[in-house]
Amino acid sequence: MRYSNRRAGFGVAAAAVAALLSVVPFGGRALAATPAASAFGATIQAGGQDVVPPTPTATVAAPAGDDTHTLVDIPAQPVAVNGTLTATANVHRAADIPSGLTVVPQAVAGPYNGRSLAQIEGAGVLFDVVGQGVPILSAAAIRSEAAVVCGASPRYTANSEIIDLNVAGSPVPLNAPAQQLIDAISGALSDSGLNAVVDVQRNVVTQIPGGGIGVDALVVTILAAAGDTPLAKVRLAHAEVTASACAAAPQCSDGVDNDGDAKIDTADPGCHSDGDATHANTYVASDDDESNEAARAGAAVLPRTGGEAGFGLEAAALATLAALGLRLRRRTAV
Repeated sequence: MRYSNRRAGFGVAAAAVAALLSVVPFGGRALAATPAASAFGATIQAGGQDVVPPTPTATVAAPAGDDTHTLVDIPAQPVAVNGTLTATANVHRAADIPSGLTVVPQAVAGPYNGRSLAQIEGAGVLFDVVGQGVPILSAAAIRSEAAVVCGASPRYTANSEIIDLNVAGSPVPLNAPAQQLIDAISGALSDSGLNAVVDVQRNVVTQIPGGGIGVDALVVTILAAAGDTPLAKVRLAHAEVTASACAAAPQCSDGVDNDGDAKIDTADPGCHSDGDATHANTYVASDDDESNEAARAGAAVLPRTGGEAGFGLEAAALATLAALGLRLRRRTAV
């Protein structure tokens, strides 16, 4: 999804974001609550409340897949984010996903099994503290990437890069080490006097409980009086991957003939909720049992009670009942 009007009203953007967040299609079904990979371009809070929820958002849950969304500008109050915001999430069983970072390398080399990438091209964060039309910060590109290489022990990595960063109109060196960038940002804020009202954090990495990693390229906080809730907080280019990216694929999406019927995944009736492989909309990729529902139901039918096949069972049952009746009569007689 892409808005061609760079000045689209916030109401339109909010409606589009709400649609993205409420239903993110994958194989015709809603995604799991804990995605394997997800990313968003930016989110804005004001007074502790969401002004703009994470947008645009891309999300992929196991089984494997790809998702990308693009949005131009986020006009809002009191902060506006300018630029082309793109969020991408990928999860593949094969390690065939390349890194999306072009300036700063990842600590763990790819290709990856799972990756999320958030980027803003022509980025600008506007808030009326620097001067009319002068952004707090701007950059040719801001990117964050979180990735994982699966194995006996999954290896997670997360990093971000910023190209041609300017803070309050002052340029910050390109591709400097993280600490130098942090020092340069602090210096630019101090020189402009904005350090009293603006705080900028760079490459904020978070470990995800249960396995995983997340990263924000920049977190910009507009400060209020000491002890008060910040006036606004902007998170730019967020990406994360979780342990779900390395989970075993369900039988109905692992590319294997698990039940030996010469049919695999979408072609197997056992992977369709109605047992009909010709109905594409009934395919359940998350089903972990490829065998046919009808066959499983048939196997559960009790043996017939008549004829030679059931005679042995009937005779045994009658003998048991007779023995029980004899014991009861003896107790009664006593």
